Amino acid sequence: MVDLNPSIPNSSPATISQSELTDIQTKLKEQQVLSQQLAAQLAQVQAELATLQAQFDQRLEAAIAEYSLDCQVRCAQTVVHQGVQSVETLRTLWTIERGQGQDDHDGALNKEKELSELKSRMIRTISHEYRTPLTVISLAAESLAHQYSRLNQKQRQNCFQQICRATQHMNKLINEVLWVSQAEAGEMVAIAQPVNLIQICRQSIDELAILHPEDGVRIHFHPQGTAVEAHLDPILLQQIFTHLLTNALKYSPPDQAVQFTATLTPDQGLFTIADHGIGIPPEDWPHLFDCFHRAGNVGTIPGTGLGLAIARKCVELLGGEIEFKSNPGVGSCFTVTVPRHLPA
Repeated sequence: MVDLNPSIPNSSPATISQSELTDIQTKLKEQQVLSQQLAAQLAQVQAELATLQAQFDQRLEAAIAEYSLDCQVRCAQTVVHQGVQSVETLRTLWTIERGQGQDDHDGALNKEKELSELKSRMIRTISHEYRTPLTVISLAAESLAHQYSRLNQKQRQNCFQQICRATQHMNKLINEVLWVSQAEAGEMVAIAQPVNLIQICRQSIDELAILHPEDGVRIHFHPQGTAVEAHLDPILLQQIFTHLLTNALKYSPPDQAVQFTATLTPDQGLFTIADHGIGIPPEDWPHLFDCFHRAGNVGTIPGTGLGLAIARKCVELLGGEIEFKSNPGVGSCFTVTVPRHLPA
């Protein structure tokens, strides 16, 4: 007979020694401590990330608020408004200076045509000069807004620098247009004070070198004479030198030097700035100092056509004269003569 209930041998559970149990407990405690340390480090990292995010949000909000496109568009509208006022002032000046004794119909039509062309040049120049910096600001702001986490510190800093440079360029254009408008309205006056003429020349060179170090090397300065002290407006003087030097550098090959000579006598200061650049075509000579006028051979070289107009107005406020000689393809030389003291 078969036994249907076979006996099952007894099996005792495996025993763990006290030393093994102690090792396991020790390891569990070590893992628990490690987990706590990792949790603390994770919390610290999260706090740092939250701080960085808050700082970025503040900087981004400030940057976008300061350099927003809407703000720049409003600035552009202000420029156009001020420019139109300047044009209306020019209309009055031209009527007084050129319109006396010219009441014929053809003369009136020619003046209207000149005025229309000036307005067109002004709006075209402002629109063109604003397009590039606005694009730079837009792209840099979008990169900061949407790709901040992907950008390293150097790339982020570069975006902010691009925004700053573009804004500075736009502010420069606004200031130039407003300055011309105020000058044409008779609101600009020379304020005489003791100045060192050689020092003013060197300051103008140094300021250009700060923006573009290579330009400072290209300018060769030649002071002549010992009558360096004068009683003039240093701001107007520096405006003259800065605009003339900027043009000489801009319209010359980068490997060509610009000669800056200051000849000082007891009666006057005579300054010449000569370059070996593209020169000025003769057909542009009559309008060279007109606002927003640019020579026909400038090509794609950027510019507003205001630099020479501002320089001439500054020279006139100082009671001086400005002349030039130019040969297309050879270069240009501008000569500024100012008295040692402002005329009474």
